[in-house]
Amino acid sequence: MIRTLVMLAFWSLAAPFAGLIGFPWTFLTGDISVLYRVFTWGAITGVRLAGVRIETVGLDQRARARTFT
Repeated sequence: MIRTLVMLAFWSLAAPFAGLIGFPWTFLTGDISVLYRVFTWGAITGVRLAGVRIETVGLDQRARARTFT
């Protein structure tokens, strides 16, 4: 319960700052990659603060010729 509150507190504090940086940059340049990276960093950091371990498994078995969505 405490870790969830820490994660939600981090997200509620980080999201406005990310928006202040990301949205004007996206509108000025037309490139959404900065906004995507900032919010992805915030999501991953919040989840790590909650104690979740992220592990990518099985990427070696994906067919490179196919598109996965």
